[in-house]
Amino acid sequence: MATMTPVSAPNAVHTANTMGRCQVCGNMRATTLVKFDRNIGMLVLRQVRSIQGIMCKTCLGKKFWEFTGLNLLLGPWG
Repeated sequence: MATMTPVSAPNAVHTANTMGRCQVCGNMRATTLVKFDRNIGMLVLRQVRSIQGIMCKTCLGKKFWEFTGLNLLLGPWG
């Protein structure tokens, strides 16, 4: 499953639910800093991808389900 981890970047002043620009859609909304990890198994190899950024609630939900769906579907094959 995709992990939604609040990330504390060095020297970051960004806290959860702070008004800011979403790095995915570009809209000014309440945002939070998150990181998603994806794991795709390919029988012998493993492909790991991650996305980290300041996202609004809408984009956060879309990315969460995108990463979770691929993890559930393709993750166990490795």
